[in-house]
Amino acid sequence: MAAHPPAEAVAGEIRAEVARQRLTLRTLAETTDITPSTLSRRMADPASLSFDELVAICSALGITPSALLARAESSCGISELRDWLESQPSERPKPPA
Repeated sequence: MAAHPPAEAVAGEIRAEVARQRLTLRTLAETTDITPSTLSRRMADPASLSFDELVAICSALGITPSALLARAESSCGISELRDWLESQPSERPKPPA
């Protein structure tokens, strides 16, 4: 499945932050409890990245999800990014209707 531009922008910002901090994806995986193979798959197909994984990655990188998403927004636009985020799976319970 091809990644959507917002997903590519988010993955690009994750890669950029990993590079800025001189980390490897393996090190990042170890600090997020995401297996290295899963993290590699998410970076190759970022449309499959869940919101919970995004939060875990940001926490491990020491940045807020909002900071990372603000960086990604500059390359894909706010409405596209919002639509992508709303479509991402999460293990968080949904609020009552």
